[in-house]
Amino acid sequence: MKVPPEETGSVPAGGNFWVYPPMEPRLIAEEPSWLVVYKPPRTHTAPGARAVFGQTGPVGLGDPGGQTAQAGLDKTLLDWVLSRFPEAGAIRGRREGEGGLLHRLDFETQGLVLIARTQEAFDDLAAQQRRGLFLKEYEAVSGGPGERLPGFPPAPVWSSGGSGPPAIVSAFRAYGEGRKAVRPSPVPPGAAAVSGGGTLYRTEILSVTEGEDAYFFRPRISAGFRHQIRCHLAWIGRPLLNDPLYGGRSVPGFLALRAWRFEFTQPGTGERREYRLPRSAGPDYPRSIENYPFPG
Repeated sequence: MKVPPEETGSVPAGGNFWVYPPMEPRLIAEEPSWLVVYKPPRTHTAPGARAVFGQTGPVGLGDPGGQTAQAGLDKTLLDWVLSRFPEAGAIRGRREGEGGLLHRLDFETQGLVLIARTQEAFDDLAAQQRRGLFLKEYEAVSGGPGERLPGFPPAPVWSSGGSGPPAIVSAFRAYGEGRKAVRPSPVPPGAAAVSGGGTLYRTEILSVTEGEDAYFFRPRISAGFRHQIRCHLAWIGRPLLNDPLYGGRSVPGFLALRAWRFEFTQPGTGERREYRLPRSAGPDYPRSIENYPFPG
């Protein structure tokens, strides 16, 4: 598996990414057929909703407006990419106006996004996604058991299905005022699909590290649904820090969810490619924020 050495240096290493992450997009890797880009938190991936780049410090999620009203460029991540790589906008993608965008991150989530620059690469990579060959790994921090929220079925029993890491599996349904949240639809044992043709989504748990006040998870997904990891971890009683929508407690900083690594097969060669960000502060996050050097 090839990992180009310059990729991990594109977003500065060190520091606490949960409290003070980079607040502007960064180009992580530029290849003839694709781009890897870092998406900051509180930024929309694609048009349909807008966010402002240029924040200068951490924002408490209890104040959704926060510093997003500061002067900045009113663009989504995809707008930023297409202003620099317009060929990615000519791709016949999944939705009109999305071009070579292969996947999204939630507004609050930071991390890596893959964008195709050619139609051939997009078609190949999209087919890999359908076959479960595009693997995305996250870092997530939970503050421990949260409030039991309405609409959740009984907590699932983690299952590895006989091989591989344990996983949380469900379909999803929109929930709540404005359908802003989602809730899992549990899966009967051995079922391949749920009634009504719902798609099953699998969140694998590669590891869990317990700190003094937190649990540090490494989830992995292939196919993804809106709020999938956030909802699945809340379902097992471990909502993420700074995620009030799913019962997580608030601390200084941003939503504790970061798409830090992914891998796929290079179109045309069959070689597995991997891209990653530097690792975060890990389970020490809640203890380290008190001494973190906030700017200004």
